[in-house]
This record gives sequence, structure tokens and C-alpha cells, in this order.
Amino acid sequence: MKILAILYPGGEIAKNNPGLLGCAENALGLRDFLEKKGHEFVVLTDKEHKLDEHLSTTEILITTPFWPAYITKERISKAPMLRLILTAGVGSDHVDLQAAAERGITVAEITGSNVVGVAEQIVMHILALVRNYMPAYKQVLDGRWDIAEIAAYSHDLEDKVVGIIGAGRIGQRVCELLKAFDVKILYYNLPRLTTAEEFVFGIRYTPLQQLVEQSDVISITTPLTPETEGLFNHDLLFSMKKGSYLVNCARGKIVDTSALVEALEKGHLAGYAGDVWFPEPAPIDHPWRHMPNHAMVPHYSGTTLEAQSRYAEGVKRSLTRYMRALPIEAEFLIVDNGKVVSPSYSYAFFFRGQDFLRKHVSSKISLVIMFVDLVGSTKMSMTLPADKLVTIIRAFSHEMSSVVESYDGFVLKYVGDAVIAFFPSGFNKYLTCDKAVRCAESMITVVTTGLNPISSKYDYPALKLKIGIDEGENVVVQYGYDRSSQIDILGYTMNVTAKITSITGPNKISVGENVYKLLHPNTQERFELVSNLGDDWKYVAPDMGEIYKVYTSK
Repeated sequence: MKILAILYPGGEIAKNNPGLLGCAENALGLRDFLEKKGHEFVVLTDKEHKLDEHLSTTEILITTPFWPAYITKERISKAPMLRLILTAGVGSDHVDLQAAAERGITVAEITGSNVVGVAEQIVMHILALVRNYMPAYKQVLDGRWDIAEIAAYSHDLEDKVVGIIGAGRIGQRVCELLKAFDVKILYYNLPRLTTAEEFVFGIRYTPLQQLVEQSDVISITTPLTPETEGLFNHDLLFSMKKGSYLVNCARGKIVDTSALVEALEKGHLAGYAGDVWFPEPAPIDHPWRHMPNHAMVPHYSGTTLEAQSRYAEGVKRSLTRYMRALPIEAEFLIVDNGKVVSPSYSYAFFFRGQDFLRKHVSSKISLVIMFVDLVGSTKMSMTLPADKLVTIIRAFSHEMSSVVESYDGFVLKYVGDAVIAFFPSGFNKYLTCDKAVRCAESMITVVTTGLNPISSKYDYPALKLKIGIDEGENVVVQYGYDRSSQIDILGYTMNVTAKITSITGPNKISVGENVYKLLHPNTQERFELVSNLGDDWKYVAPDMGEIYKVYTSK
């Protein structure tokens, strides 16, 4: 078996420091372990040409976020033997997760290995900015002593408002560390934490825009996804409180490069700090190296010697399990069995559906179509503040997409307040129809027993769904000629499913006649015939020429 690792160069420092496990020279402490088992272990620092030379014969690829090798769809296509990608650390956004899922490649990272290091670094950056540490340190280097110049921009952290964007493991650890400074902590996270979690961490949920406007310091601790890429654009940066500070130890691409420079040069922000850039390593002419009032460092917060020990051990453990044909620890998994399983990377739901359909463009395929409609969303849009409505739609679409994934379905698209999904009928339409109904039942359970009890505590309206399902042939079309253009489904089944959904009651599931006939008798018993479909119901059963029947859950 060939294992390829792409790690940062350690040079002379590595020779005298065996604890520097994350570098190429010390190779995560894996060389003896792997070579004694007869495996070929190749370690590179070249993230380009030499990496490409080895890809075609590599079964396991080890990468790191501190010296990221960008594993694109093109690279994955050139690696026919690749079965496992391990991130030595946390953060797999340098891997094309959709392409990996499509190829059945497992992607895993060593969850939790970086929590302490990154959280402590964030607090250090916050203090460095608020206390005006960098100009003070530079005075010492320059041989100067001007107290007024430094003290004029130095503050206590106590009593300040700190905003945390992304309340996962790192964000929560930051909250715990900041308790000692007697600050007020706001947070924004999807999904929202439970009441108990908010109480334990002493934090208050606040919609993103309000958090940005109210915070003296903001810390970004959210993964990089299409939704968060460029999140801190010009508008959001300039809606921050004038004279506030921004700390980013998440990913560089979350903050717009040129807009940040402008915000600092114009004095709107008092400072920016962090250890993440794009690209990495940052080129010598990267504008963040030379912007005013920054405390930037290379990407190292999650790779302290202790963190290296943790993620090296996690990589070794994952390799051992893989070689023994055992499943990798669930909390490490990002992509597994052809699906993105980590909620941190849920943006892949939509792209998986697009990738599946791309293989069938300009042809007819049999699918079970599902419409999941959020009841009362029009009224919500008229009565709720925009931030509350956005939170509801995001939570609804994320949770429904997760349920679709768990039943081996695909998200076709998001249309306003609806999620449209599909399930390939394949050779066993009976199984697929039963699976779609069980998926719909799970969706209603998730909303009624999961989302609603939480939302009711924070003055959000209770959510209800209506779900329509039908089965039949559909035409797959692609808009435009560009390969990246959106792919959609057209046909009779799509139209019928939409109409079925519109006549369905709250927290009810309705199925077309095609689906009902294919359901297991035990499942059929949970449905009853809709006796009055209305005068505008004109759909006809294709095989009988009679009015197409609809059944709804009892």
C-alpha cells in the first residue's frame, strides 16, 4: 500500500526537535510504523508537481491545513487508487468534498486536536489588539519610549462586548476562557445551541447583523464553506462598530482581502489579527502583510507541540483502523460511503445532487420526487424581522437536507421556503418509495420534537411542514452550455408532486397513486384516499386514463 503525505518543511529545526511531528522530516512519527508493515511511505513538501507525480499510485493521502495541498476535482480524477484522505489537523476545506464523495473516497480529520491551541491563540490575539501590544513592542525594537502614543489606543478587555461567530468546540472553548475577563459574550451559530449550553457558557444568541453592530471584538471560529466564504465583505466589515477589532483564526477566505485593508486604512476597524490567510503560505506581496494595525502571524495556532502529538496519534489510529478494515472513528469522518456526513460541510448536499444528475443530462430517468414545503412562510416574511426569517429558513433547509442525505436521497434545489429532493428509483422502486416515505416521516419528527422545542424558548414560531411525494420518469436538463450551469428536472412527475404538496395539510404527507401502489402494505395502512381533490385537479393516471389518485397520511 502506498501512503503519500504532504507536510510543511522543518529544516534544521526538525533535526533537534523530534516533537515537531507535523513537519515532513518527522513525518507524524509514522515512518517506522508504516515501513515495518511493508507499506511505501512517501513524504513531500512540494504541493504541486511532485504531488501530481505520485497521485496515480497513491491509496492514502495525508494532508495538513498548515501547509495545504489543494486536492481539487481534477487531482482526484487522476488518482484512481485513492481511497482515503486524512487531514493531519482540523479543517478539510482544501479538499473537494463533492468530488471525493462521488468517487467513494473517505475523508477524515482529527477532530478536537486543535481546540486548545486555537482557542488560546484567539484570546492572545484579542488581548494583543485591545491592549495595543504590537505598536508597543515595535517601540522597544525601534529604541523608542512614547507612553502617550501607546496608551492613547490601549483598553481594558473587561466590560467589552465580544461576538463569537461559530460556537463549535473552539468557539465554546474561547467563551470559557473569556469568562475570566468579565466580558459580555454574544454568539451566532447554526444551529443555535440549547438553552442549557447557553447557560453553561454564559453566552447569548444574537442574529449575525446585530452581533456585528454591537460587538467591540469579533472572533471568527466557523468553517469555510460557500456560505461563509467572503462572509465579511465590504458591507459587513463597515457595519462593524467603528473602532472595533476582528480576530480570524478560522480561514482567510472568510474575510474579503481588499475590503479588510480598506477598513483598516480608513480607520473604521482598530485592528485585525489571526493566523489564517489565502493562499497559504501567504506570498511576500500579500496586502495583509503591510496593512495598518494588524497582528498577523503564520498559520500555526492549531499545531502547537501538544496539538501535533494529538493529531499525529489520531492519524496513526485512523490508519490502523483502515488497514484492519475497521471503520474510522465517526467523529473524525467528513466524507463516508459516498456522502458528506459532517454538518460543518452541509453545503455539499446540493452539489451531490447536481453531480448525480450531470451523468444523466438530456435523458429520462425514473425518480421519486419529494417537495418539502414550510407552512406559513409568507406570513413569516411579512411579520418577522429579516434576521429571524433567515435563521428559520437556514435551520429548516439544513435539517431537511440532512434527513434527505441520511436516507440516501439527493437535494435538487432550494426554492424560497421549500426543499426539493429526489431518490433514484433504480431497480427496486418498492424499496425507494418506502424509503422516501420514512424520510418524510423523519422530517416531521425532526421539526416537531427537535426544532420547535428549542425555537419556542426564543420566541420563534412553531414550524410545520407539508410534504408531497410522487414517482415517475423525468427529463434531466442543463441550463446553458457551461459545465457549471445548474441542472434541473422537468416533467409530469415534477408538476404532479408540486400540486400534491399544495393540497396537503400541515404536518401531513401526501403521495401520488404511483407511490402508493409501491408501498409496503403496512405503510399503505398509514394513508387514506383523498376523496375531494378539487375542481382544478386535472391530472390523469397515464396507464388508466382516469383521475390520478392521491393519498394522505392519517
